[in-house]
Amino acid sequence: MQQNNKTKDPIIEKLNGIAVALSLLIISTFLYMYPEYLGFNILSNSIGTFLGIIGLVGFILEIGKFDEDFSEGFKYLGVGIFLTLISIACIYFLQYLFVKIIILFLSLLSIYSLLLGLFYIVYIVLTKKDKKQSIKGVLATTLNFLIFVLTVLQLLEILNIEF
Repeated sequence: MQQNNKTKDPIIEKLNGIAVALSLLIISTFLYMYPEYLGFNILSNSIGTFLGIIGLVGFILEIGKFDEDFSEGFKYLGVGIFLTLISIACIYFLQYLFVKIIILFLSLLSIYSLLLGLFYIVYIVLTKKDKKQSIKGVLATTLNFLIFVLTVLQLLEILNIEF
């Protein structure tokens, strides 16, 4: 028996991770657009939301792997988005005073993490000498932000929260 000692190409692994994350987001969008698909709206919305959260966090983490400078900022953004989604869900489902106080602190942490990640990425983009890398970083950041906004809007509509 011969052992295969090939090392995997890191770019291929990153692209694989992005493909998985985007697949989860596409399935989440499909379930959002066709809530009757699984027979029960609540089941489709719940599974779609779960897949969307995993896809969003996975996408942010995979994009952060492409440029080591940006990885720390994307990690902060991912944590902030995750905590924001948990806060939104808790605000909608749990109406107790004690829970609202805890959610207030959780929201503070999520906003802090989102802003820290955003500031970190902007700082890296502004201080880089390579313009091509800076443009790529700005585009990736913009894409991540738009995906975040769309996911939050999807969650708000699923939870019937009007603003």
